[in-house]
Amino acid sequence: MRLTTKGQLTVPHGLRKRMGWTPSTVLEAVATKDGVLIKGKAGLEGRGRKLVARLAGTADAGWTTDALLALTRG
Repeated sequence: MRLTTKGQLTVPHGLRKRMGWTPSTVLEAVATKDGVLIKGKAGLEGRGRKLVARLAGTADAGWTTDALLALTRG
């Protein structure tokens, strides 16, 4: 890996996939006696999870699945 002039690192695709890191994952760098440990920062919610949590339970429950399917299928 190479550090850019902006201080950015590119984490190899295989490692990102193995760790489950997506573009919105917040990472934390921790200095150790042997070097630097990079890990996913726990306890943070991504933008999508925040949106789902905010919208949960707000839909109009007046429609049934059958009624919606009938509407979309004509």
